[in-house]
Amino acid sequence: MIPKIFKTLFTVALTVLGLVFFTETHGLTHLGVSEALGLASSTSMVLATCISVASIKEDECGANTGGLYELYVVLKRDILTWPGFKAGSKVVLDGDIVLKTGKKWAKWDFAEDTGEITFKSEGEAGSQTFSQETGVYIPRMNEEIAEVVANALNGKFVVAVKTPDDKVMIGGSQKRPMKFDIDYKSGKKYNDKNGGDYKFTVGTNHPPLFYDGELESEAPAVV
Repeated sequence: MIPKIFKTLFTVALTVLGLVFFTETHGLTHLGVSEALGLASSTSMVLATCISVASIKEDECGANTGGLYELYVVLKRDILTWPGFKAGSKVVLDGDIVLKTGKKWAKWDFAEDTGEITFKSEGEAGSQTFSQETGVYIPRMNEEIAEVVANALNGKFVVAVKTPDDKVMIGGSQKRPMKFDIDYKSGKKYNDKNGGDYKFTVGTNHPPLFYDGELESEAPAVV
């Protein structure tokens, strides 16, 4: 007598072989055996992708001016609500960054032609992110500037910069605020530079964001 379990296995094997023969003879080889058995559908075997690539078109019209001409900073703790993104975008904010009652963006004046916002990709393939940096040079050091610097240490910031073509770019976010650093040098000689490099940095999963909302600010923090 053949044990019952071997009979069952023999029956299953014959069924599978019959399905393979059927799919091949009927032009259905793109269906897997598992699909024929009702164990999977053709759509379940397709891996979803989050990548959407569009064309980049060269713009040859008008100037392509570099640099920054305004810098605004705000502490993360002073932000009440953060806007979402415009439909279909991952980098354009839709609406205002709303600050808590009585709070405003602080405008930091800096030396002409010293402001820059940068970002770059980093990390291994499959685990890449972005690093962002916004830097300016602010000349001089006095009591007022020193107070601002002392209060900024260990703060969590979001920064906004205006470009020569009047676009506003946001560094950091409410979820991933920027870290502040300063490198001040008085200079050694009478005609040496006397001032500091002010820098904001963050690692995040997106480039700097574009913003067309409100930027109400206080008087410049540095004069």
